[in-house]
Amino acid sequence: VRFDESELRELGRTSLGVKGAELREGDEVIDSLLVTDDNIILTLTEGGYGQRTYLKEYRKTGRGAKGVINITLNPIKKDKVIAIKIAKLMDILIGTEQGQVIRVPVDSIRITHRKAKGVRVIKLYANDSVVAIGKCETQIKDNDEENEENNEENNEEK
Repeated sequence: VRFDESELRELGRTSLGVKGAELREGDEVIDSLLVTDDNIILTLTEGGYGQRTYLKEYRKTGRGAKGVINITLNPIKKDKVIAIKIAKLMDILIGTEQGQVIRVPVDSIRITHRKAKGVRVIKLYANDSVVAIGKCETQIKDNDEENEENNEENNEEK
């Protein structure tokens, strides 16, 4: 669900709030993001598939709507979805239920249409699933720095 923050009015601290989204049975809201049209959203499924999508592909629906399709899920497996706002130059850390953790540069994940299945981001072990995702800075080194570090390491070993 995407709507302008101006649709939310200020309420007292004892109020119940206003309806943000219409949820189907079994659905739950996990997170919310403040975004602009030029932002990129990274979507990752429990099954290890992911995609990057420009936010401008998501039409504004208004408060209380059911939303729009974000990623095509496997109809047999009931995947949960994690979505985060990302920058072009950053890495993500993905953690699985069985303790596997990998670091992936976001630019290695293809930018697709929001209804796509996505690409395999992490190969999971049997009965494993993605449970967490985090953002971290990309480690960019120029060749001079890298060569200097390698030379220092080689000199220390002698």
